[in-house]
Amino acid sequence: MTPRYAKDEGPSMGVDRAELERSVTFRAHHRYRRPERPEAEDRAVFGDLVDPHPHDYRLTIRVAGPMEPRTGFVTDLPALDRVLDSLVAPLRNGDLNARIFPEAERLPSCENLARWFHAELKDRIPPPATLLWVRLAESDDLAARFPAE
Repeated sequence: MTPRYAKDEGPSMGVDRAELERSVTFRAHHRYRRPERPEAEDRAVFGDLVDPHPHDYRLTIRVAGPMEPRTGFVTDLPALDRVLDSLVAPLRNGDLNARIFPEAERLPSCENLARWFHAELKDRIPPPATLLWVRLAESDDLAARFPAE
């Protein structure tokens, strides 16, 4: 027999709540370079990563919220896609150092980029959903999640 839930109960997430993940990909390049240090010192620390190099990034976000009763959606997916595209489109085939960290206050590591994406997205998620986390992968074997809870 299939379990039936009363209107105000449900499995593990509670009443009519769900989480949704959405991913988008983009190609961009970055480099690790601290302008206050001699290039030779950076090269000793970062190796060839001081030279501009590209990645095919995958940005994944997770949002959560109440499910809309008629559709079962947590958020307006086309609106969410427009938010993601407006953020990622200017970065495609671009220099992440120049576009995200132009003052060189941070290196464009996966961790710093994931934090930047989270800050840019947290207030732009179509309500009533809220942003739980952002995951940025720069390759199959290197990714960061923010917040990292």
